[in-house]
Amino acid sequence: MSKSKKSAKHTMLSEIWRRFRKNRQAVVGLVVLVLFVLIAIFADVIAPYGFDDQDASRAQIAPCAEFIFGTDNLGRDVFSRIIYGSRYSLSIGFLAVGISVITGGFLGIIAAYYPKLDNIIMRTMDLFMAIPQMLLAMCIVSALGGSLFNLMLAVGLSSTPKFARVVRASVLSTREQEFVEAARAIGAGNLRIIWHHILPNSISPLIVQATLAMAGAIISASALSFLGFGIQAPQPEWGAMLSAGRKYIRTLPYLTVIPGLAIMVVVYALNVVGDGLRDCLDPRLKKRVRKGAQYEREHIGSPRPGDPLRHGRRDRPGSKRHLLFPERGREHRPRGRDRRRQDHHGPGHHGSGARSPRRGGGRQHRL
Repeated sequence: MSKSKKSAKHTMLSEIWRRFRKNRQAVVGLVVLVLFVLIAIFADVIAPYGFDDQDASRAQIAPCAEFIFGTDNLGRDVFSRIIYGSRYSLSIGFLAVGISVITGGFLGIIAAYYPKLDNIIMRTMDLFMAIPQMLLAMCIVSALGGSLFNLMLAVGLSSTPKFARVVRASVLSTREQEFVEAARAIGAGNLRIIWHHILPNSISPLIVQATLAMAGAIISASALSFLGFGIQAPQPEWGAMLSAGRKYIRTLPYLTVIPGLAIMVVVYALNVVGDGLRDCLDPRLKKRVRKGAQYEREHIGSPRPGDPLRHGRRDRPGSKRHLLFPERGREHRPRGRDRRRQDHHGPGHHGSGARSPRRGGGRQHRL
C-alpha cells in the first residue's frame, strides 16, 4: 500500500514538473530564484569584502574591475553588500509568507468547516483588509520596534486576510465532495477529515498565492526599510540601501540603481514562477483560455464580403444586438438555389437556359 502511494505521488510530481517545463519564463524565473538563494547561502564565500568594511581611501569609487558595483560614501563595497542583502530580503520574503500561510490557512479552514465561526472570522478579516497593508505593517513595526523579526511579523500579519479568504473559498468547495461525506460516514473525526482529506485537496491555490505573495512581501519589507521602519543601518537590506543612496542619486546613481535592480529581478522571478505554478496546478484555467481563443477563431473569424452579420463581435448570433435586431444582416440575402446561382454568376443573373423553379421549366427526369 505504501509503495502504491509513493508511486502515485511520484507520478503526480513528475506530471507537475512536465507542465512546468513547458513554460519557459517560469523555468528562467526558477533558475534566477535558485541562483539568488545559493548566493544568499554562500554569501560569506562569494563576497570579496565584509558588508561593513569601511575604508575612507576608496570612498565613492565608480564601478570598475576591482569594485564591480563601486563603493559608497563610506568606502564599503556595494557588490558585497548586495550579496549579503540577499539574505535579509529573501529571508523576510520566505518567513513572512510562512507566517501568513500558517495564520491565514488556519483561520480559513476553521471559518469554512465550522459555519458558526465563519461570520465572526471573516468579518474580522474584512476589518483588517479595510486598513491599507502598508499602513497596518507600519503600525505593527512602530508598536513592536524596528528589528528583523518584527519586520517579518508585520509583513506576515498584514497579508493574513488574503490567505484566509483563499483557503476558505477552496475548503468550501472541497467540503461538499463525496470523499469527505464518505469519510464522515465511516466515523472519521473532524481533525482527521481536515488534515487527511480537505487540506491536501485545498493546498494548490495556497501554494500559488504564497509564491505570488513572496514578491509582495519583499517589496513591502524594502518599502518599510526605505521609510525607516524596517532594518536599520549598517545592515545591508536592499530597501535600506535604497534609502541610504537617495542622497547621492545625482552624483552616485549606482547606489540606488543596483539595489533597485536586485529587487526588480527577484520580484520578477517570483511572479513568473507563481504564474507557472498556477498553470501547472490548475490546468483547467489554461484549457478555458484555449477554448475561448478557439471559439473566437471559429465563430467570429474574419468578416466575409457582403456579410454584415460577422463584421463585429456585437452582431454575432446570441448577442444582445442580434437579439434586438434579428433582421440585421439577413435582409437582401438570397437563399438556397438562388444564392448558389448568385455566387456563381453574380447578382441578377440566372444563367443561359435557366428557368424559374416555380414555372417547372428545364429538363424533366423520368423514374
